[in-house]
Amino acid sequence: MVVEAEAVKGSSKLLKITVDIGDSKRTVVAGIAETHRVEDLLGKRVILLTNLAPKRFMGILSEGMLLAAEDKSGGVYLLTTDGAAPLGAKVH
Repeated sequence: MVVEAEAVKGSSKLLKITVDIGDSKRTVVAGIAETHRVEDLLGKRVILLTNLAPKRFMGILSEGMLLAAEDKSGGVYLLTTDGAAPLGAKVH
């Protein structure tokens, strides 16, 4: 679940997002600032890919990747769970 989100200073596209995954929290840098407002992300149960090597974006260590779908017109839709799956539930 998204517990914090903020714009990345110096970028019009990036957001710094903190996701609670049950046993820990992960920081993720996502290029969704043009399609998603920070206040709409808070509390959203997102699907996070966590088995990637951490990578720095604009000096911020990103520890995963949000999963999203994009339509032909550029709309971006974050993938979420059907119902209130427990935080940290595995995707199969």
